[in-house]
Parts: sequence; C-alpha cells; structure tokens
Amino acid sequence: VHRDVKPSNILRDQSGRYRLADLGTLQAPSEGAEKLTRTGITVGTPAYMSPEQIRGERPGPASDIFSLGVTLYQLLTGRLPFDGDSDLEIASKVLNESPVPVDLIVPNCPKWFVRWVSRALEKGNNRWRDAAEAQRALRKQRVGIRPSSMQALLSSVAVTTLLSIAVIISFGWKHDRDPVSILAQGNELIARNSEGREIWRRTMRAQVSEIVRSNTFPSSGLEANIVEFDDGPDSASASLVCLDAHGEELNRTALSGHQVLASMKGFSNRFEASIAATRDLDGDGYDELVWVMWHRVYYPSALGIWSPAHNSNQTLMINSGHIRSVTVAQLDDDPDLEIVATGLSNPLGEQLIAAIFGQDGKSWSSRFSTSFAPDLLKPMNHQITGNSPLRAFVPLGEYSGEPTIRRADSLGIRITTEGGNEYLLDRDGNPLSSALAGTGPNKRKHYWHDIVVDSAQLESGSRSISEVITQLRQDNKEAWSEQPTRDAGYLALACGLALANKQLAAADLLTRLDRGDATPRRVHRQIGNLLLVAGQQTRARRALEYSLRIGGPGLPSIDSVIPLAVDAAATGNKRGFEQALMQLSSSLDIGGEDARENIESFVAFLQGDWSVPRESPDPRFQSGLYPKLLCRWARMEKDRQPQGLWDVVIQSGVEQDIADIVRARSLYLQHDIDGAWGTIRPCLSHLEFRARKNYLDAVWYALANWVAGNILAERDPELAIQCFDVTIRYLPETWFGKTARQSQSKLSRN
Repeated sequence: VHRDVKPSNILRDQSGRYRLADLGTLQAPSEGAEKLTRTGITVGTPAYMSPEQIRGERPGPASDIFSLGVTLYQLLTGRLPFDGDSDLEIASKVLNESPVPVDLIVPNCPKWFVRWVSRALEKGNNRWRDAAEAQRALRKQRVGIRPSSMQALLSSVAVTTLLSIAVIISFGWKHDRDPVSILAQGNELIARNSEGREIWRRTMRAQVSEIVRSNTFPSSGLEANIVEFDDGPDSASASLVCLDAHGEELNRTALSGHQVLASMKGFSNRFEASIAATRDLDGDGYDELVWVMWHRVYYPSALGIWSPAHNSNQTLMINSGHIRSVTVAQLDDDPDLEIVATGLSNPLGEQLIAAIFGQDGKSWSSRFSTSFAPDLLKPMNHQITGNSPLRAFVPLGEYSGEPTIRRADSLGIRITTEGGNEYLLDRDGNPLSSALAGTGPNKRKHYWHDIVVDSAQLESGSRSISEVITQLRQDNKEAWSEQPTRDAGYLALACGLALANKQLAAADLLTRLDRGDATPRRVHRQIGNLLLVAGQQTRARRALEYSLRIGGPGLPSIDSVIPLAVDAAATGNKRGFEQALMQLSSSLDIGGEDARENIESFVAFLQGDWSVPRESPDPRFQSGLYPKLLCRWARMEKDRQPQGLWDVVIQSGVEQDIADIVRARSLYLQHDIDGAWGTIRPCLSHLEFRARKNYLDAVWYALANWVAGNILAERDPELAIQCFDVTIRYLPETWFGKTARQSQSKLSRN
C-alpha cells in the first residue's frame, strides 16, 4: 500500500512508462495543503487521502485506488474533486460530499471513463477493492457492481501498472496534439485540434468513405479507423486502416467481396463496407472493429471482426439479405460482450431477422468458423452446432422498413422499424411473446439444425414431406408455434423439394402458409416461380398476380412483375405481357416508367429486337433487368462485333454466371471455341441447380444452353441437341427458342 498516490509521485521514464515513487518533501504547488507525516497518525496529502485514511483507519489497496481517482479527476478537469481553505475543510468534504461529475466539467470525456473515476472516488464498499479489479474494469471499458468474491490484495506494483494505463489514457485524450476532428477530402485525411488548427495531413491509397474513433492500441492515444473504398473497373474493394493520434498507420486489412463469394457462388465483386462498432469485446485491452459488407446490386452481406492489435480479421456470418443495424452489448452474466445484428432474410420470406454472436470466454481474435444464415442451408448444417459464434438466428416477421436496435442488455433486446413495428426479445433472442422466451438459445439452434437436415433429406428423396413435418412438430413444439419461424421453416423445406425437381410439391407445401391478405408476398411470389419452372403457367400467373395485390405499392413489386412479363414473352402471350405492364404501373409508386422501359427492353431482347434494349437511367433496376449487359449483348448480336464487351459486362455488376454466358458468346463469335466451351461449361452446372427453384434463373439457364448448343454444334451434335431442348422448353416463342429449334432440326437431319 503506497498511501501517498498523487501527481508529484508519478514519474515518466525514457521508455514512456509511468513509475510510482515517493519523493518525500517534494511537492507541486497545486497539491494544496501541507503534507502530513506524523508517524502512527496519518501518512498522505489531505486532498488525495481516502476517507479511511482521514479517519485514522488502517489503509488498504482500496485507499490507493481513491488517491488514484483524485489524481485522474485533477488530470481530466484541471481541479481537485475536494478542495478548501484548510486541511479540516478538505477532510470534511472528502468524508461527507460528492465531487462534481467529470462530464459536467468536461462534456466530451468518454462516459465509461467518467464512471470509472466516479467509482474510484466512492467512499464506501462499492469502490474498487484493489488494483487488479480496477484494472480489469478499465481494460473492459465498463463499470459494474463489485463482484462478491475478490482475489487477494495485490502489492503496489499492481497500482503502478494500473496507473500507467490510466495516465496514458487521460493524458493521451487531453493532449493538445491529439486530433479533435478528422475530416476526409477524397483520399486525403486532415486532422485538427481543439483550436481548429491543422495538426497533420495524410494521403491515403484510396478514397476515404468513413472515419471511426477508438482505443484500439491503448498506448497510442485515440486512433482513427477509416474505410478506404476503391471502386475499380474490375471490382470494388475496401480496406480498414487504423491510424494513431499522429496519423501514422498502425495496421490495415483488406475487405474483399471474395470473403462472401467464397461461400455464395455467382455474385460479382461489387461490395461496399462500413465499420458498425468499435469495442473491446473480450477485455484484453484492445478494441475490435465490427464491420459489415454488402453487395451493391444484390442482397448478400457479411458481418465480421477485425482486431488491429492482433491483426486478426474474420467473417462472423454470411447472410442472404442486407444487415442493417449492429450493436455491441453485455447480454449475459459473464464479463464478455456479445454482438447483436438485425437485417433482412430474402429466401425466408423477406423477413426481418435478428442474430446474436458470442465467444463464451474465448478471445475474438482466436479462430472460429464462419456462420451462415439458415436459409443458406447446406453450409449451416455444420456451422450452427460447430465452432461458430452464432448463438441465435431469429425470424421476426415480414420486413416493414429500416430496423434499428434500440436496446440490448441483460434485460433483453428491443428493435423498432421505420414501419412502426416493435419487437421485444429476451437476451437469447427469443421473442417475449414466444413459448421459447426464457428457455435459452439451444431449442432454437436445434430447430434450425433439424430444418437443414430435413431439407437435405427432401432433396435426396430419403424422406417424405409428411414425415418431416410430423417429426418437426413433435421435436420442436415451441419453435414451431412461432409463426415467423414456422414460415421460414416451410420456405426452407420447399427449397429442398424444389432442388429434388419436385416443384409442384414445393408449391403445394407453401400454400399451407396462405393466410389471405396477411400472407407474406414472398410466399405467393415463390409459389408462382415454382409453378413457372414446373410449366404450370395458369396457376403461376394467379399466384404472382395475387402477390401484387397484397403487396401494395413499392419497389419489391417488380420481383413479381418480371416473371409474369418474361413468361408472357417466352410463351408468345402478348396480352399477358400487356397486363403485366399495367400491373407494374399500378403497383409502383415511384420509378414506374423506368421499370416499364426496362421490362420492355428485356422482353425485346428475348424476342430478338436488337434496336430496343438500352441502358436504364435508374440504377435501382439493374438487379432485375441487367440493362447495361443486355444493351451490349444486343449490339453484339446485331453487329457481330464482340470487342470491348467484357469491360462493360464487368462494370455492370451482374452475377458471375450471367457474365460468363456473355463472355462465352463473345469468345464463340471470335472463333475461340475452346475458350467459349471452357467458360460456359461450369456455368451450366451452376445455373441448372438454381433453375430448379427460380424462374428467372431458369431463363438464364435456357440462354446458357443456347450459347452452349451453338458452341457444341460441330464438336458434339448430340449434346448440342440436348442443350437446345432446354432453351425450347423455357423460351419456346423467343428469338432464342426459335433459332434453337431451327439449329436442332438442322443437326437432326445431319
């Protein structure tokens, strides 16, 4: 026990470390009253003495914590917490009064540090018991109630360690050379101090799209973590960069769409990224950065963690929809923090979802398995129960606008949406209205595991759908009683049936979710898609038209109109095509004219009218109609000049499989038969799998087969005939279907 911690007893050595010393009679003028050293009575300086020292009681390690609190209070505010004209007045204030909170004097002091100093100045048993306990709280950047069990008292060496960290943080935060603001101008960063003076300027490798402050390296002051965004011609990429308070680079890591593409085939590398949160998640003294990536045209996204101090960058989860809101919270009784995210799941009914991640005592810099949203099925089979940080994945109902996590703590989670909906969950993610509330995370995990296994068995044909449903109801009674979770389960099981080429059975299964106008529009849209793939045009049109009626105005309506319009064009149903365009105009409240032009362009392309396809002025519709790609492909068919096409295809951001169709056609027209076949061959297998459950994928699969049939006409006529069969099946009345029929007839005669 030192008994006299104060500024004049803190020395800084040449290596930058702070040492605790007792300089006896040396005293700074600002320390106020005379030092009392009468042996057996008191030892210390009144303004820095703890209440127990003033009362003449035997001091312990907690007494030094109080003196440290006084020192930090003075360093932060420039004044003592207890001051007076005499030793008696100071002693009286130490014993009976509370100091003015730090943040009332210095409003921009971090709240966690304000709480830490306040607890250090507690007069009773709630003060830190010893240096080790105080140091743990400091490193974790949060202050809670003192645990009931304490470790043995530590020596003053522990106080020195704690003091070093605390003084570094307080001095680093207040220092005049530390930036108060950092602004980005293109790829240049400009830092200014509290007086507005520029203190440093740094040119980065790419454009800076985001700046977030943190304490990633405790010894470097307050860092700037930035997102560098490089929108290159071939792909978009981002880098996370950590800079110290002087603008020097401490570490960097690259974020590439390949982190998502590795698990989700077929998407172009056109991603953006953002830093969602910065916190010391595992109490090791270093902030981790939680990042989010999302595709600029399509839906997949990824959530990950970068630890600059450990140079560890890992993906937490791949999600089929965009992740929209992320927060860090302490949800359970252990000292580690959890990550809570919310966003959209497309294949599970365009539902709002919540996900919770935790490491259960392990460092976030240690290796773990990437998690997958349950709608990605096969990967989820071994990730939901393996070395994955995903604790819960919870469907909450149809998406009703941008979600925001309003609260997340040990009492539960509250999420609101722009549409006015509110969702209350327990700390394990179970809705409070659910039978799973308060039961923990394991029953929900078991449900998803069963869904994945059952879907795989349906795909293989080893079990019937009636057997699967009966078993699910028995084994997962509570989860099955949640309507959003049950809907998601049905959609996942229907996917398994569709992949087994049982599209009609899958559509019939989804009709069980029909609740009239309350049915999620995704359900009727998926029924329509499955029926189109199965060749049931009449039933398909009814389902898609109904999804438009219950969907109301909004951009998602186009996802129902496109299959209607394309099917009408593919089968030569001119009246059906006109009706689809009329429904589009009535269902879209914005951008209706652009959407109509794009659909007309797409259909004109299928019909071989090369003069109509054109690029759209509205980029929102690129995901549905690929206007840049269609425009250049049409020009290539008209002029037979493929040069320069590939650059446009890459920039359009379309899926890789679709880009490869155009590339293979381009190589064929350049008489590179081997290159064309090598490009289209893997594309055929990828699209064949996807075409089993989605009509537009079936259309692209038909186009891929038309390209392949032309490539194989001289090399393998029998296989070419089979390829043309697929084109004729899905696109019989289009230009592609008609030319396929002609080529097939010619090959058969030969």
